[in-house]
Amino acid sequence: MPLTWEAIQANAVAFSKRWKDAATVLNQPVRGVRVSKNGDAFSYQVADVASRTFQERNYYWPFSRAEITNSNGALIQNDGY
Repeated sequence: MPLTWEAIQANAVAFSKRWKDAATVLNQPVRGVRVSKNGDAFSYQVADVASRTFQERNYYWPFSRAEITNSNGALIQNDGY
């Protein structure tokens, strides 16, 4: 199976969460390149293409209500959910 760019990006996000630096790394704008053509010449300009926010709660997944209920009080919901 070939390694795709999407797989590389998914690993980068997972690693930044694991190392607890995702709030710093992922709270930056998503950058891209704008390409313009003028005759036969191309020009390239780096531009912000999207914004994103990463909150502390994004480090954890929420528990479902059923899991919390079935745990008889052993589980409490993660903060922010």
